[in-house]
Amino acid sequence: MLRGVPITSPARTVVDVAPLVGPVILGKWIEQWASARLLALDDLEAQMSALKGHRGVPIVRATLTDRTLVHAAADSPPEAALGLLLADAGLPPLTLHHLVTVSTGAQFELDWSYPGLRGAFEMDGYGVHLRSLEAFENDRHRRNELELDGWTVLNFTKRQVERRSKVVVSQVRRLLDQRSRLHSPADGR
Repeated sequence: MLRGVPITSPARTVVDVAPLVGPVILGKWIEQWASARLLALDDLEAQMSALKGHRGVPIVRATLTDRTLVHAAADSPPEAALGLLLADAGLPPLTLHHLVTVSTGAQFELDWSYPGLRGAFEMDGYGVHLRSLEAFENDRHRRNELELDGWTVLNFTKRQVERRSKVVVSQVRRLLDQRSRLHSPADGR
C-alpha cells in the first residue's frame, strides 16, 4: 500500500510487464532497478517460482538468461553499462568490485577489472567524484597507490560509454594486449 493504494513489488511488476515490453527494455529495467537496489534478483526468482504459469515468467527467465546477471550487482546504471559494453564487445569476462590491498595496507575496490593482468576500469560520475575537495583528493591518492603497485587504471564517464563506445572498447583492448604481453611467460628466447 502506498497512500492507501495497493501496489505490487518491483519483482512482481517485472513479471507483470514482461509480456508488454520487449526483452531489451525489460533487461535494461532489471539491470537498472537491481543496480539501484530497487530490485533484488532473489526476490525476482522467488516471485517467478510463486507465479508458475504466469505468461511473464518465461519472458523474464529468457531475458535473465540472455543478460549477464553479474551486471545487475553494479553500483550504478553507468557502471553496469560499462560492463555490458565490454562484454558485448566480446572481451573476456571481467571481475566486478575486486578488492585490492596495496603494499601500504590500504584497500580499494575496483569497479571492473582483470586482476591477473592488473588492469582496472573505473566509471567516474561528475557529481560523485567532484562533490568535494576531499573526494577529489582521495581519488588521486587511490589512483596513485594502485599505479605504484603495478595496476593500470582507465577511467571512463557515462557520456564516453554512451557516445564514444568504440573508443572505450579500443582503449580496453589495447590495455589488455599490452598487459597480456607484460604478463605472458617467457617464450624461451
